[in-house]
Amino acid sequence: MMAMKRLGATAGVSLVVGAWTMLLAGGCGPPFEAGTTSSGAGAAGAAGGEAGGAGGGLPVPKPTVFECHCNLFTPEGKPQSFSLFACAYPGGGDEVCAAKCADYDNDGEPNGDAELEYAQSIGEACPPELEREVISGEEPNSIDVPIDRESSELVVRFAGDQTSAPVGGGVSLKGGCETGECSIEVLHAHFDIEQASFGAGGAVRLDRVRVLSVGRVVAEQSDGYFRIPHTQVDLILNAQVNGVHRASRFAPAQDLFGFYQPSTGELEIFGELSAGADGLSIDIRGRAAARPPRADAGPPRVVVANAGGQATVTLDGERTFDPDGDLVETFWYEGSKLLGTGARPKVTFGLGKHIITARAFDATNRWDDAETVVDVRKH
Repeated sequence: MMAMKRLGATAGVSLVVGAWTMLLAGGCGPPFEAGTTSSGAGAAGAAGGEAGGAGGGLPVPKPTVFECHCNLFTPEGKPQSFSLFACAYPGGGDEVCAAKCADYDNDGEPNGDAELEYAQSIGEACPPELEREVISGEEPNSIDVPIDRESSELVVRFAGDQTSAPVGGGVSLKGGCETGECSIEVLHAHFDIEQASFGAGGAVRLDRVRVLSVGRVVAEQSDGYFRIPHTQVDLILNAQVNGVHRASRFAPAQDLFGFYQPSTGELEIFGELSAGADGLSIDIRGRAAARPPRADAGPPRVVVANAGGQATVTLDGERTFDPDGDLVETFWYEGSKLLGTGARPKVTFGLGKHIITARAFDATNRWDDAETVVDVRKH
């Protein structure tokens, strides 16, 4: 594909120099409507969830309503509590609500000042207007990669000065391959910087910097590496600049690059932006904390029926595993009929070919399907 040095990451590289300068100068960029960070990605995420459930009526996790309890910190530092409602898949309420609180305050505008206190499921199915707001990073079977703040760094060169700060946050992916070529999707990303400063004596101070991606990005991966065209990247930057909130929406002028290894969960997104003497680079690294299991339904089987035209077969899911070690259960289906559970259930079949699906679930409610055929013959 391309020869390159694995540096780290520029996902945040989307802090395009122009937008960065605008942020420091106190500009807010073009206005954008509440819900921008999730509307496009959420619709795609919901569609992806339905597609991921293909398999003849097999059980698919459905998003439910969460109440997000947020604290908005005023310029005087006093918390002001309020609640929002959001849709999330099982196990995803905290992340979805944290993003929801960060994007909204109680006047409905995206500000980034609010923080999540706690998320509480109210157990109701999501109405259509909320289901569209499920962020793409909460799509079923996404691969969640927390960013390692200790090994990730943002370096900014601005007005002859340079500063660096550790970066945290997270990235959600789908797809990817160890070798060869395939597609990989960056479903959602957010990057957080606690504090940075510029100038003599730290004259310009940045606090609570957050970069949020808008929508999903599809890239082609080759032998672990991928390139993200800048035309696909759309980001929102929120920060406190000398105690005053600033926001800007922008897209980078340069392509971004990345590396992902499914077997280890290792992720890097990297690149560098520059404009004259000003510029920035980001070195972001992380390791997947939640990946879907990998189902294996065993090889096709040909068996001979008994005098009654039936055969009892032990299905073989012994090679099913979860890369994170949290496999919960394997369900076996013929069409939408549940045949049994576990690694080796015994099932009685009649004459003919039977297409069997093994669906494996893990503790994070991610799943994977595999098929096999059991052919029962008279002799």
